[in-house]
Amino acid sequence: LEYNFVPTVALSEDTDDLKDGPTWELYKAQPDGSAGERITTQFNDWKTNLEPGNYVLRVRYGHAESTQLVTVEENQLNAPHFILNAGRVIIRPREHEGGEVSSGATIRFEYDGKSENEYGETDVILPAGEIKATVTIGEGSTTETFRLEAGRTVEKDIVVGLGRAAITVSYVPG
Repeated sequence: LEYNFVPTVALSEDTDDLKDGPTWELYKAQPDGSAGERITTQFNDWKTNLEPGNYVLRVRYGHAESTQLVTVEENQLNAPHFILNAGRVIIRPREHEGGEVSSGATIRFEYDGKSENEYGETDVILPAGEIKATVTIGEGSTTETFRLEAGRTVEKDIVVGLGRAAITVSYVPG
């Protein structure tokens, strides 16, 4: 065997394995199965040789992650496969319908009791489920809630609806 440890990861059961972008964190497993001392952090399509034993392997891709307890056995190919149960969200924040994308916008994503901020036009990986996106441009904000299915992409233009008040003041004697 050239490598005895070849983990793979996909967004969902029906999507291809991710080669570029995953972050792998390998820990020695404690007797109770929890993560102990970190051994290494690797990126992308990772393959290696590990000593036989128990390990905890965590993979992150965007804001989605998954962890497994893995046992490496001598002279065997150990190929744990992770399903992130995640999807892709693309948000283009605009001040008004048909307007330019606002690079200064803040987009706050809320999901599974967590929240993350992104800025400007956003292309991000999030766990599947209900997603609340609040777009703020200057003093204006708007919120949309949508469902993200694993392995799918939700693409939205979110218009905050900022206007400019044009006020003319004149003095009329009398």
